[in-house]
Amino acid sequence: MIDKSPIGNTQFPEDCDGTQGNLPVEAGNCSVIHTCDICPKVIFESEKALERHIEIRHKSLMEGINFLLGKEHSDFTIELSDEKRAALGAKAFDVAKKRDAGHGMLECASIARQQLQRIVDVWHPGAEVFIFGSSLVMSSWDGKSDIDFAVVDPHAYVQRKWPPEEKNAVRELTDLCKSAGFKVSSLECVDTARVPIVKHKTLQDSLLNTVANTKPAEKARRSICLTYRSEKVKTTEALRAWLEKETETATIEEIIDEGQCNATVTFTTSTNAMVAMIKVNNGQKRRLNEYFSARIMDERFPPEAHCIDFDLCLRQFGIRNSEYLRKLHTLYDNSPFLRSGAVVLKEWSKLWGLNNSFMGFLTSYAINIMWIFFLVKRDVIPYASPYDTPENPREALREPTYVPILPQSAGSSEVQIKMGSLLADFFKFYATEFDWEKNVVSLNRPGITTKKS
Repeated sequence: MIDKSPIGNTQFPEDCDGTQGNLPVEAGNCSVIHTCDICPKVIFESEKALERHIEIRHKSLMEGINFLLGKEHSDFTIELSDEKRAALGAKAFDVAKKRDAGHGMLECASIARQQLQRIVDVWHPGAEVFIFGSSLVMSSWDGKSDIDFAVVDPHAYVQRKWPPEEKNAVRELTDLCKSAGFKVSSLECVDTARVPIVKHKTLQDSLLNTVANTKPAEKARRSICLTYRSEKVKTTEALRAWLEKETETATIEEIIDEGQCNATVTFTTSTNAMVAMIKVNNGQKRRLNEYFSARIMDERFPPEAHCIDFDLCLRQFGIRNSEYLRKLHTLYDNSPFLRSGAVVLKEWSKLWGLNNSFMGFLTSYAINIMWIFFLVKRDVIPYASPYDTPENPREALREPTYVPILPQSAGSSEVQIKMGSLLADFFKFYATEFDWEKNVVSLNRPGITTKKS
């Protein structure tokens, strides 16, 4: 908890508990900054002040840590009974099941990818949208967490001409998303980050409406409201002809004239409706004596891409890593144990504050690698080299095919005992067997990887 870095004229703020410590140390009188790993942007004058802060703010956490580290609880040689292993496995399957919202929800994510693809087609023909991250790795989605998308031109990537200038790219893509009907308040162009992204955050829980099966909802998602002023468009037939020429497709199902140069246009799919919005709104820049504007007909039932939280970047590396992990999570007989365990350990790490790379702890990806490494060492799954996964994204999946997280026999006591045994053994392995001083957790090669290798 001590960061030994030199300081100059440092002003020490009030600690997290609202109490003022000693007076600030003058420049040159102190060579050590005392910080709390849990509380960001807080520094303390002395180690004693830091210890007092821990006693006040993190008393319950320290009690738990001291309990776990106590001598009577540090013996990992104690064997759990089959009953306790089965209970642990059943709990793990219950947690994993809640993170799988089923085939229909993953299908919404796939449709959203296709809709974003149509936006990207306007920006850079040849570039493709890929789903990567946990949704691809697990081949399922909980319907709540962010979806990670990557935009890559495979041909340009092979020629080492990808990515383009990322700051400008994410700005242009953000503008196109606005043309596609995304709310300005839900979009953020993060162009100053190390990896620039387009971030979308839904402002309401509209996903349940999106997957609703009612006919009015389904039709609303395929419809847009069009406002226009044009001497050439005076009838619905003329409007249909204009739209088909503008959108370069004949996917209009119905046009209803609402009067005063307004019309409701229904397309064959929600994706076609969104494409029409993009081309109508984006094309307004080149129109001189006429005006056309399109928007979502009913904001309760927007297209699928509007209903999910997502990050969209222009980097390739996440695609390859996710494709490698997807194979491990889906192709082997014991892959269901891998998937369920990965979900449980991710939830456990978040619960205990360990899933926090900003504070110097672990990422979900690192925890996943630790779990796979352990399973390989225990011969639960075979070793697979990441270098066998092609670097060129042309060969990667654009979107996942649904695979249930749970094994089909998750209800049997034998399977629950196996799941519980693996989770218990995971902690035992890293607490007592793995040599943290000499070795590193790595899947780059079979066997042990030392820090010197």
